[in-house]
Amino acid sequence: MSCINLVIGARNIVNSYELDLKAIQLTANDLISDHLRAGRSLCFTMSTESMQPALAPGDKVLVSAALPRELRPGDIVVRKVANARIAHRLIGSYTSDNEVHLITKGDNSLQADDPWQATQLVGKVIAIEQAGHKKSVHFARAMRRAFVIAFLSRCQLSANRIEPKILRRITVRILRAGLRVAVWTMQ
Repeated sequence: MSCINLVIGARNIVNSYELDLKAIQLTANDLISDHLRAGRSLCFTMSTESMQPALAPGDKVLVSAALPRELRPGDIVVRKVANARIAHRLIGSYTSDNEVHLITKGDNSLQADDPWQATQLVGKVIAIEQAGHKKSVHFARAMRRAFVIAFLSRCQLSANRIEPKILRRITVRILRAGLRVAVWTMQ
């Protein structure tokens, strides 16, 4: 998978120049947006465990621009929050006051993210590279499994409301095991 890397080295800056990190971040954000809008893909490296076991730190994801209407539950989407990018699985969406809101959840989390506006959408993961092996996420079997993973994630959220506590814990463990099996069979 070929990646475009923006490397900004502060060590090479002469002392008489002032480094304006905010301007660099804004420029990088504009470059990323322009690149995706032009129909090209970008490669991002995962840095957290929020999507394990599907994605681990160090895995690379190839992201392509996407419109909210093109997304389906189970897709892994990337959104911009402040100066970071977050990749989580789409588990639902709704429209309120003519604005589309997306609901995502990390596969390794028991809580869904707060609903967020589609204007934060960077794109959709179209391929994953793990340990040097590239996998497309578009073929039909992978899309069906992604839908099952999104369904299990939504069930996990509902399970958090089960009483008594012992039934909740058992249900959450069963669903978490189901998530692991569903992700494992994708690999």
